Amino acid sequence: MNQEFNAHRFWETRHVELQGDHRNVGNRGLTSEQNLVLIASKAALVSHRLGALGIKPPARVLDAGCGAGVFTSMLAPIGYDLFGSDVSPTAIETAKQTGCGEFVVSSLAEVGFAHKFDAVLCLDVLFHLVDDLEWAASVRALFEATLPGGVFVIIEHFPGKGAAQATHCRWRSVEDYTVALPQADWIEISNFHYPHERKQKALLIARRTG
Repeated sequence: MNQEFNAHRFWETRHVELQGDHRNVGNRGLTSEQNLVLIASKAALVSHRLGALGIKPPARVLDAGCGAGVFTSMLAPIGYDLFGSDVSPTAIETAKQTGCGEFVVSSLAEVGFAHKFDAVLCLDVLFHLVDDLEWAASVRALFEATLPGGVFVIIEHFPGKGAAQATHCRWRSVEDYTVALPQADWIEISNFHYPHERKQKALLIARRTG
């Protein structure tokens, strides 16, 4: 792990460099258009699961690590009361232009909003927290921002032991999540693939029961 890595600076630089390009939060090996298809696939998956779990409009939904707000905007036609947070001021300024919700600059551990949510989403984000203490604090804070009866939805990548670590990534395990949230009721842990990507992703959903 690179102790000198600064996630806030990394993501602000990336959003400035790729403003208006969907690679700003996605796979830089794909085109902007391919990344948009990937985001739409993610929105379809997550919105379907939220509906199946009873999280229906006008439920209050937080997209933590929302980037430029493209994914968040795809949930808007469903009728959710939408909120988003990100460490990049440039990303948040772009997200505000979508007009689909309330957006603030905030770290995951600080959440950014005083109220709680029917669903907290943190999708393809938590593995970018390379510091273990920051990761654990963020997982706990986001779960605590979920209302009793609500759900905490995570998309992760679990490449397994021995996988090469990128400077801006830290691969963990399902066990790491269950240890970080011993009080969580894990109701789904399932694998899937995005369009245009071969690597397997994992959908984790915890319901807050109290």
